[in-house]
Amino acid sequence: MRAVMSIAASRLPFHSQNVTRVQVRTFIPGVVRTVGGLLFRRLILYPSLLVGGGSLAIDEMKSRVDLPELGNLGKYSGEAAGVTRDMLARIQNAVLKAGEVVLPSVDVASKSMEDSLKDTPEKISKPIIQVSDAIFSVTQCEGQEDKETYVHDESQLTSDLVEELEKLQKELEHLSAENASLRRSLVIQENQAMGGKRRRAVELFGEIMQLRERADSAFKAQDHLPRIVVVGDQSAGKTSVLEVIARARIFPRGAGEMMTRAPVQVTLSEDVQRSAQFHDSERVYDLTSERELSDLRKEIERRMTKSVEPGHAISSQTIGLYVRGPGLRPMVLVDLPGLIQHHTLGMKDGTKEEIREICENHIKNPNAMILCVQDASRDAEGSSIADVVRSADPTGQRTVFVLTKVDMAEKLERPLKQLNQILNGQKFNMKARNYFAVVTGTRKKDDSIENIRLAEKKYFEESKLFRGGTIMPRTLGTDNLTKAISATFWDLVYNSMEKELRDTSMVVKRKEKEWKSRYPNEPWLPRSDLLRKGRQTILENVSSNSLSHSEEIESQLKKLLWDRLGSYIVDVLYTRAADSGDAEDFQINSNSLVETWVMNDLPQAAANLAKNAFLENFYAALDFPDPEGTFTNMKELVKRGCLEKLEWNKESLSMLQHVQELNLRDNYIPSKESWVGAANFMLEKLDQEAAKLTQAYKECRGPSFWSKWIYWQAETNENRLFKAVSNELAPYFPPGKPVRPNLESDDIQAVVHILDKRYGLKVSSDYINEVYRELHKLHFIDLGFKSAQFCKGQYSLFTTTGREQQDISAPNGLGCKDVAFFWRIQKMLSSTSNVLRLEADDYQKRIEDTLRDVVDDALEEGSHDLISGPRVDLAEEIEVVRLMHSRLTEFVKVVNEERKK
Repeated sequence: MRAVMSIAASRLPFHSQNVTRVQVRTFIPGVVRTVGGLLFRRLILYPSLLVGGGSLAIDEMKSRVDLPELGNLGKYSGEAAGVTRDMLARIQNAVLKAGEVVLPSVDVASKSMEDSLKDTPEKISKPIIQVSDAIFSVTQCEGQEDKETYVHDESQLTSDLVEELEKLQKELEHLSAENASLRRSLVIQENQAMGGKRRRAVELFGEIMQLRERADSAFKAQDHLPRIVVVGDQSAGKTSVLEVIARARIFPRGAGEMMTRAPVQVTLSEDVQRSAQFHDSERVYDLTSERELSDLRKEIERRMTKSVEPGHAISSQTIGLYVRGPGLRPMVLVDLPGLIQHHTLGMKDGTKEEIREICENHIKNPNAMILCVQDASRDAEGSSIADVVRSADPTGQRTVFVLTKVDMAEKLERPLKQLNQILNGQKFNMKARNYFAVVTGTRKKDDSIENIRLAEKKYFEESKLFRGGTIMPRTLGTDNLTKAISATFWDLVYNSMEKELRDTSMVVKRKEKEWKSRYPNEPWLPRSDLLRKGRQTILENVSSNSLSHSEEIESQLKKLLWDRLGSYIVDVLYTRAADSGDAEDFQINSNSLVETWVMNDLPQAAANLAKNAFLENFYAALDFPDPEGTFTNMKELVKRGCLEKLEWNKESLSMLQHVQELNLRDNYIPSKESWVGAANFMLEKLDQEAAKLTQAYKECRGPSFWSKWIYWQAETNENRLFKAVSNELAPYFPPGKPVRPNLESDDIQAVVHILDKRYGLKVSSDYINEVYRELHKLHFIDLGFKSAQFCKGQYSLFTTTGREQQDISAPNGLGCKDVAFFWRIQKMLSSTSNVLRLEADDYQKRIEDTLRDVVDDALEEGSHDLISGPRVDLAEEIEVVRLMHSRLTEFVKVVNEERKK
């Protein structure tokens, strides 16, 4: 936001001509403080900061500040660079907090903006780079005109930046919602995989912690479950302490490198066999096997690396691990990355702050026990962990201080008095309830835990520093440390779990009440049942709305066929076949045109029409009420899947063509009723075509006299031209008589001459011929309509042979042979509809089978986004909190049983 404000400030007209350097220095920080306070109160998320607060900030600047003349800005490029560096750095901090996208530190004075944003997503870095270049171009310009040009370009860049950030905000919101939904789904799936396995109390507790973390993306601020959090400076020996407590070398090792790159939650429990297992895995690692131990360390390292997002060096995602073995005290420990003092070469900027934030988030939990590990061989002044622990636990009631590497301190001849001061809480600026000194290593780098424990015991027995000293023996050694923290941990557990159970129960009731309020007439369904409901609803709708199940399917198909093919039948097959006006020629021409049509186009056209009709009906069946769009993704998946997998049966095309060919060749009309039916069919279809042609004719002529006056409609030039030509061609169409299909050239020239002389219009021969053909079509259909009426009573005469049939004087001169033509068309439409109906049954079955396959395949693959929306989110939230409540109930029950024993 501050970068946008800086740009906006450079765009505003400056009023004062004489501005000193002091005024500029005073003006810029004042604007930054004013606008910063305004934005802090108004918005939090980075995209909203940039999009929502920009105009308000600029208005505030305009109203409160007398800005200096733009021409003087070039004098103060140093100040502008410094302010811009500060503003852009604040943008990065906003991104880090809001979107978890890390931008590298920005030092505009020392390196280019392109270099400083090289690891930034392009959609953010590109507009920032452009705006930054524009700012510094303004400060470097020599002349006033150049500066004004840059300011104009900068205005467009500012607009582009705001637009890009609006898109980024929407994407972040979408990804955040999707991430939360994926967390809940993963928890539900893992619970289903667990089945009814009985677990120990500590394992149940570790599972509850993992469940809370993975189900709730904001768990850091809400989770108050007890745990032991191991913190300390890097290489202070945190991981070694935890390994000795767990009695297994389970963590990756490195010489001085940062090996703990993510929190690792270790749940310890006693068992006969020494083993380890990740919370989300079925594999059990044998901790007595070096090969298995090596595999475990590699897997932990792999998971840590995988959890680290691009542009980061560490991750806040917790890795859950069960460790079981004889003699282990049950408890839950969380090993955190060690605090660092400086960034090393190649380390991402901001890593130091990220580690500190992770530590603070874990230890601020009021029920978390803090295991603060300090290296005895280092000076207290070089440690920063004490400040972090003190800020989270000022009284020290939750803190246990562990001093490691005391053997090395003795070799370095550290005085006993100094170690006594540390272990008595007199050295570090923090308080603790207990202090312990431990040894967690030997000279051998890969020595076994058993040897380390023996060496530790021997050291404290023989050490000059600790033997017979003032330090109490119960504060020495990892065994004493383990007993103390285990007892404290379980005290915290006993005191907190009843309250946690009550709180979770309240959450369950609140969520269930919310469901009843939002969906009063629907029972709660888990995500899996919502998926099945969507599948079943789609199948039922497709089945019940099927065209193939309709009693009027053939009549519907027949109507669809005529609507699609009727214009071609009348315009091409009927009208052109009658061009000569002779009945015998009409018979020959119509047979030839129909045969070509059947061989080339008709079967495929009819099949495509039927397929499209079925698909439209299929899509309509998918369009069932779904106000919140819960099943939108499932519907789209079904549509795509059916289109990709479904093909019309090609074998049916051959059968369809054969049936159509037989019916269009058969001129035999068996009865008078069939003849009258054909004549009525001809009347109906010609009347429909005449209505369409008449409407088109009126539109070409333009508004009538009354329409002009009543509706204030006006003629266009095209209307006037068509009207003039059609008026001059009207005499060529005497009522009730057949006419030529085309004008002679002499007639066309005569019409051209009349239009030029009478109307002053220059009209082409082609246009006159085109208008004539349209008028001829309308005239021919009118004659055909009259002929159909006439031919209704001519069946007996038509069925005779020889001269009597030739004496049938129909108005259009075709001797009623066109009634026989429409009889064939009628039969073709009926037989085609019948074949398509039969094919529809098979096609419908294939649609339903394909639908099932598509949805079931997606369900088997675990597709998460088949259903989505508020209903799904709330259903998952209820399912997860119920699962949490169930686990807590089981845990409390198991704890009570174990305490009785």
